[in-house]
Amino acid sequence: MPRTTSGEMLKTEPHSTGSTGRPSPRSAPRSHPSTLLRATRELGLGSMLLYLQHQIALRTGWIRLQTPIIAWQDRPLRAWLRDPALAEAETYAAARTASRRFFFGPVADLAPALAAALGDAATSLIEEAEGILEGRFSLFGAAAVPLGFPPDWGAFVPLAGGERAPRPKADRHWSAVRELQMSADIKLLWEPSRFAWAFTLGRAYRLTGDDRYPAAFSTLLDSWRTANRPNAGPHWLSAQEVALRILALTFALHSLGSWLHRNPEQLAHLAATIAVHADRLPATVAYSRSLANNHLISEAAGLYTAGLLFPEMRHAPRWKSLGRGLLIEALPRQFRPDGSHIQYSLNYHRLVLQAGLWCARLAELNDEPFPPAVLDALRRGTAFLASLVDPAAGAAPNFGANDGAQILPLTTCGFGDYRPTLQLSAVTLGTAPPSSGAWGEAAIWFGGLPSHGKASSSTGVLDFPAAGLYRLGNERSWALVRAAHFSSRPGHSDQLHLDLWWHGRNLLCDAGSYLYVSPPPWDNALASAAVHNTLRADGAEPMRRAGPFLWLEWDQGRLIGRWASPGGRLEAVAAEHDGHPRAGVVHRRTVARAGDDLWFVVDDVLGAGRHTATLAWLLPDCEAPRLGAGALLLRWPKVDLSFEVEAPSEGLPAPCSLYREGNRIAGEAIRHAAETWGWRSLTYAYREPALTLAAEIEAALPLRVITWLHLGGPPKEKPRPDWAPPGEGLCAFRSLTYAGEELRIRG
Repeated sequence: MPRTTSGEMLKTEPHSTGSTGRPSPRSAPRSHPSTLLRATRELGLGSMLLYLQHQIALRTGWIRLQTPIIAWQDRPLRAWLRDPALAEAETYAAARTASRRFFFGPVADLAPALAAALGDAATSLIEEAEGILEGRFSLFGAAAVPLGFPPDWGAFVPLAGGERAPRPKADRHWSAVRELQMSADIKLLWEPSRFAWAFTLGRAYRLTGDDRYPAAFSTLLDSWRTANRPNAGPHWLSAQEVALRILALTFALHSLGSWLHRNPEQLAHLAATIAVHADRLPATVAYSRSLANNHLISEAAGLYTAGLLFPEMRHAPRWKSLGRGLLIEALPRQFRPDGSHIQYSLNYHRLVLQAGLWCARLAELNDEPFPPAVLDALRRGTAFLASLVDPAAGAAPNFGANDGAQILPLTTCGFGDYRPTLQLSAVTLGTAPPSSGAWGEAAIWFGGLPSHGKASSSTGVLDFPAAGLYRLGNERSWALVRAAHFSSRPGHSDQLHLDLWWHGRNLLCDAGSYLYVSPPPWDNALASAAVHNTLRADGAEPMRRAGPFLWLEWDQGRLIGRWASPGGRLEAVAAEHDGHPRAGVVHRRTVARAGDDLWFVVDDVLGAGRHTATLAWLLPDCEAPRLGAGALLLRWPKVDLSFEVEAPSEGLPAPCSLYREGNRIAGEAIRHAAETWGWRSLTYAYREPALTLAAEIEAALPLRVITWLHLGGPPKEKPRPDWAPPGEGLCAFRSLTYAGEELRIRG
């Protein structure tokens, strides 16, 4: 989750919740009064005051006193229990069977339901579990990589240069760990310690009954405990990481229940480990509240889970009350009226929705349901997500920051498949389920049975004004236009970005995130406007970057209008943004659809004087792209896509260039090219080659650039627009005619 350390809020969304309080010189913004004033205005006075409260507690040593470094043996289960009579492992194991209700019983026979839900995917689950026993672990939802069994918990994983980074010290208090002075992204250290492997081993055990899986879990947990004393080292730095381990450990305790009851000492160790984790969280709640984002929800979920399901612990009432209160306060605020999440990120949206559904389901099962406002927020969030999931692929636009979070890996589905989350919502809230498939397994782990809906979860024309997202098209051919009026911190500079999907393929795509912390050019570089499907004036970023995760001078967009023909064959959306005020330039974009296979985009650059317009389009890689004069032909299996780029006032066609992996492979050099063109990242720390088609034109304004996209082969008929001059009227054309239908622009 883009993040700042607790000492560095102005760098924005932390993934760590504690640090020395000293901003890293290479990452922190300059403490210029104007920057601080603007940050306070844009981030909010309340957040800054909570942050100040946290800083006082941090700098006075109060937080260190609340979370002292201890040895595991100094805080055994006995130290946490209300009733000393439960301290013996066998007694505790017997008492746990009568504890609060989880999604499923510790010894219930789930194997038949799992086998039916998984079908052929059962093989994939077993292979993943066997891979863990051999030391191979999935990181950020991607293919497993060899880390050893057990892994070296203090080493950076061998991704994106992490294998070359020196290991941080594990003996100092977590508040003394300087995250942003590390030589690699700390997420490459943290990822194995999110314990995603606990879900896999638990699921495989309940499917097969193979005792090797719980034994492997026990070995891994004992190894982790040995390497990470409570409150010492980087794995205790982020309260969010601590909280997510609580969810994983709680799932393990119940999914491995029958084995743990036969091995009560292991059960006692596991319960004590959960208690130690829960006890770390309250100390930094002020900081989490200052962020008011996915961190707060994650940490509240960890507290509520520990407090609700472990009432035998002395501090359980405090944990539960604090966690529940934060969830009731924060969830309705974080899901806006249109269902979008405040962080302008679909992956964070999923994270918050999953954490909220986990807690709502537990609350329901234990007869303390959340208030209607919380459940309504989760329903809004589900409806928003369902509207952006492609019905054929199960994937969705890679919108906003993507840090590879998948906090509830409860199926064999890929990282980019959002249908498991929709299945969890169907069980918890009774919302519309997705179609049938391997994602149905998720329902079983929430104490339900897979339910199946129609293959589609989208409805065509959808507006999400709070998110600044506008959807055109139908289930087969659809687009998403970005035009946001920011009311909370933007993570990406992506105004007027366009995503295009056709028959389950994401053909105009978002580059993702790749890494947050890295040497240039990969220091959160995919957050910039340069790599989005939009246009820049004079090579400039529309917003001012005040740190690796903080944009100031927010670039505000607005929807001008949207229109559709009576028969629905023709559609158009027009929007603009004000991201180049110093140059006196406004960028206005019209996106239009004609049937399923024809789209065109009109970019009007409005203002005066001569300026350079740089237009970029990111596409999946293909073997033999053919670039001609202003035209590009791409072919994938069952998909043909042709581009034509025109600049009517400058002569036809517009000069284009093609980039792959940062290198120009066709066309003339682009003056304002980005080093990161021709790459995309589908999950964190992984990147893959892609194609960037770029056109750059220097001309007197107003300037118009038109991009035509033909899908599935040469068009039999081309749309006929009645063009309006740039900047006149609401849309780039007055009317549009195609296939016997006419769309007239009225406003």
